[in-house]
Amino acid sequence: MVQVLVAHAQGEEDLAEKVGAPLALAGYEVLHYGTLLVGESLSDKASQAIAQGSPLVLCGTVRAAGTPWARRLVNAARHHPGVRIFALQMEQDADLETLTLDGKVALYWQDPARAIAALVDALSAYYPVDGSDEPTGGRASDDLESRYRDLALSTCDIVHLAYLPIEDRELATKELLLRSLYVSLRVGVQIALGSAAHELDKTLQDMEGQRGGIGNTTDSESRFSIGRRLEQSKRLVVLGDPGAGKSTMLRWIATAYLLRLKADPDWRELPDVDTLPDADWLPLLIRCREIDEGQGLGSLEDIVRRQLRHDAQSRFSEAETTSLAEVLLDALQDGRVLLLIDGLDEIADPGLRARFCSQIEQIHVAHPQASIVVTSRIVGYKEMGLAIGRGFEHVTVLDLTPEDKDDFAQRWCEVAEPLAGREEARRQLVSDIHSSDRIERLTGNPMLLTTMALVKKKVGKLPSHRADLYREAVDVLLSWRSSASERIDRYEALPQLQYLAYSMCDAGVQQMREDQVLDTLERMREEFPVVRAAHNHSPLEFLRLLESRTGILVESGHARHHGELVPVYEFRHLTFQEYLAGLALVTGRFPGKERGRPLADQVAVLAARTSPDPHSFSNPAAAESWHEALRLCVMSCNDDDVDSVLLAIALPLGDEPEETGAVRATLAVACLSDEPNVSEGAALQIIDRFVEASDDDRYSNRDSPSAEMLASIWGPVLIRRLIAAWLEKPSDFWRLGGVISSALGHGIPKSSHEVEVWVGQQTRRLAEPDACTSIEAALALMEAGFQGTIVLVPDLIPRLTAMLSLGLCESTSAAWALCWLSKGTSVYAQQRTWEPTTQQLHELTRIIKTGELSAEAVAYLLLCFDDSSKAAHHAMGPSVIKHFEASTSKGRELLSQEYARLFPQESAPVIPFIRHRDPEVRRAAVLLLSALETSQAADTLLDILPDTKEPELYESIARSLGRFGDSRAVKPLLNLKKELTLEPPSVVIAALSALGDQRSARAATQALRSVDSEERARALWSLASVERDKVTRVLLSRDRYDNRPGRDPQQKITEKDLAAYSKAVQLPLEEVRTRYEDLATRYSLKLAWIPTQR
Repeated sequence: MVQVLVAHAQGEEDLAEKVGAPLALAGYEVLHYGTLLVGESLSDKASQAIAQGSPLVLCGTVRAAGTPWARRLVNAARHHPGVRIFALQMEQDADLETLTLDGKVALYWQDPARAIAALVDALSAYYPVDGSDEPTGGRASDDLESRYRDLALSTCDIVHLAYLPIEDRELATKELLLRSLYVSLRVGVQIALGSAAHELDKTLQDMEGQRGGIGNTTDSESRFSIGRRLEQSKRLVVLGDPGAGKSTMLRWIATAYLLRLKADPDWRELPDVDTLPDADWLPLLIRCREIDEGQGLGSLEDIVRRQLRHDAQSRFSEAETTSLAEVLLDALQDGRVLLLIDGLDEIADPGLRARFCSQIEQIHVAHPQASIVVTSRIVGYKEMGLAIGRGFEHVTVLDLTPEDKDDFAQRWCEVAEPLAGREEARRQLVSDIHSSDRIERLTGNPMLLTTMALVKKKVGKLPSHRADLYREAVDVLLSWRSSASERIDRYEALPQLQYLAYSMCDAGVQQMREDQVLDTLERMREEFPVVRAAHNHSPLEFLRLLESRTGILVESGHARHHGELVPVYEFRHLTFQEYLAGLALVTGRFPGKERGRPLADQVAVLAARTSPDPHSFSNPAAAESWHEALRLCVMSCNDDDVDSVLLAIALPLGDEPEETGAVRATLAVACLSDEPNVSEGAALQIIDRFVEASDDDRYSNRDSPSAEMLASIWGPVLIRRLIAAWLEKPSDFWRLGGVISSALGHGIPKSSHEVEVWVGQQTRRLAEPDACTSIEAALALMEAGFQGTIVLVPDLIPRLTAMLSLGLCESTSAAWALCWLSKGTSVYAQQRTWEPTTQQLHELTRIIKTGELSAEAVAYLLLCFDDSSKAAHHAMGPSVIKHFEASTSKGRELLSQEYARLFPQESAPVIPFIRHRDPEVRRAAVLLLSALETSQAADTLLDILPDTKEPELYESIARSLGRFGDSRAVKPLLNLKKELTLEPPSVVIAALSALGDQRSARAATQALRSVDSEERARALWSLASVERDKVTRVLLSRDRYDNRPGRDPQQKITEKDLAAYSKAVQLPLEEVRTRYEDLATRYSLKLAWIPTQR
């Protein structure tokens, strides 16, 4: 009979009796001699019971938990393999957390019957009553399991740094605990449990096509711990790219459960351990790379035995291995083993891999209680043409977040840095990792993050120049090994990788089929026979070595070629392809290299190919691929070549299309941000070329100078030259203003304290007599206001207001800043920092009426007025419209928008411009007049409608007349409809419908029932646009804004939609509901809350 030792504090024998009675009924022999278990030593009886392997049940009371004997008793049991300790928390305040216990503490104080039932179940699982006749065999099995746990823990919890490229000998010889380095990974659900086979296949195809993007989500609702998914689904397939941390994740799971079974106090300190399912699982890790193709798969028992032989390294006899496999499989059947299958893609034969997938499904069917986790690379999983679909959820490993990287830096420095400089090393590593968007992206997975840490460990600090950083990172990846195999010769690898990277950039691709890679490597050998190290291996052997021994080139998918699926390769990160391509230019190891040809000549040709104009070159992707590669070439080339290479990038060749000018200039300025060893004369020539090229209307603000450029020694020079160009030609505001302000935005501090100091500095600069200085300060403050980071300081508003009386550029930049500081209405509807007082509005009115301002400055100042009553009170309409004639087209458009908002009843000042000699002015006047709400405006529009044939103008007029409800418009609109053969969704038809024309109304209604959802949405918006009520127009718009596109009338409006639209129009939800119910009868809208429409 199995003995159970019930341990309790002195004086609590009655509790032991209550606990022991149901155990005795279950068939156990219960020992609870309380008087013998008190004091400084254990009684002979207790020692004898523990030595015989009896389980220990702890009556956890406040008194028991607070006395030394409990811990001593537990520690004594720990010295006997196979003895398990079970705990009952008898009182709510009893603290059992500090004791190393097996499994979950049963809450006796909360529910005694349930706690005793759980205890009996647990005892039955580990100490079955019917096995009491063979105690020796049970102890032998326990001993085997205990030895297996120790072996598995040493296998999973140890990180061997000797295989990594570490030059620190002391660190390289350390055996570090995984628990010290592991960073919590997150997964995203790609294929939910129970998905159909065709859904699995389609999702896998999409995942392979989205490689590099699927892991980038930062939405916390889409990021799950692996433990949460395991608890909910029980069986998972975890997919991810090489280096994503899949294998490490399984080792972490195994370590967590092994420490828990061991009752090791370190278990509670493991990162993210609280997210794992609350279970006493024994992990069984199967590594697919160790499945021998020659032996085939065999049964699950065969696979387990082979894995045990491999891991044990003769520490188990053959008989013990067989027995242990039986023990593990029995536990698997009972659901006590967690089966971890790592690296499905590492089974080289796709057919064998597919058969193993089928076998995994059969394992699930044969062991329905078992939890299973399988990992694989996406590409290796997809290529089988067969997914593990029966009862498995599929998830992908997501990129690390900035917080994850900070956690890694902390853990890395604790094991890799000496105590004296540890904190400073951590701070530097964190700062370096987040120093730029490119490095942030580069460190998205654990392998690449570790690469950066190794580079820092090697050189002391991450290099500030990207080319130096990438050189060190490539060197680390070339030395990366997963086993103790010989490292690849960098003199063999680098020339071939440079040639390959150049070829891929030249073709505008990031992936290349295996046959293309081999052909490219063969051509490299033919073109560069003197690079003898490249001949050490055949192209195929070299490719295999690259993938197996380094971390720089990986198989990323398959492509169909000549009817067969062939492997596709890519560099682990695009950055490395670009760096090696740039280096190929410098070293001259690229296809078609002409001996004696200057580097600048070759770069000039490639720079010409950076044009985005699809008519200029046949491969736009190739054009884009050279941007970064050329920058890295400039950083890597010899000092004597820097000037000539930079000018070769900046200056177009004689036969180039015009479009390349701005692109070349932008690229050359980006090169300057890297601070190469360029002469001042060449740098100024490039900056002037950038300013000149920016005159081109094709230049866009997305090409504005980067934060790196502004932080470089050339940043201030560039800003002043841009402002000087604007001062020479104030009408260039729309071309240069955005470029300057967005560039200045990179220099705005992040912390609130730093912002306040910075705003004070800029405010003082507003008063500087130098125009460039004051304009720069005003535009910087504007950008801060736009970003919502600005704070008010003394003198800020007065000094900006004072600038309104200066030149056109000064006043425009100041007005722009005041606009984004104010709390006035704006299309962005963001909260502003400054609420103008009545006195300040009077001053702005005076300046608008009397000042020499640009139309843009007037429009920006109007944005400081938050409603039409204030503006009307100041009677500014005529003063505003006087700027209409001399403005640029964009300035006129902005001015019209604000005039219509503030002066909707003042049409008289606008009407004279209807007959203006300039067609652009006439056109703008018609559009503005169409937005006003007076009978005088309607009369004028009716007069000009018969002669208006431009679609935008006659639709604008029709929209205005439809909203105004003037029946006089029906006849001219019908004539226009007939003359131009107009059909829905023309606004003319919508206006006629609104004015009561039945034929037009029927046509419009019919368009709402189109089979094409986009046509239905356009038809609804044309009708909505003639609604006079703005709220109605917003409710019928798709984006909750008074503008196209409209909603699809057949798409149901849900309760969630109601809440969003209620917030948009700032009306109570029930009022919005009532409005929708009214609109549904007119426009056949579908409402989810109306039963007949569900």
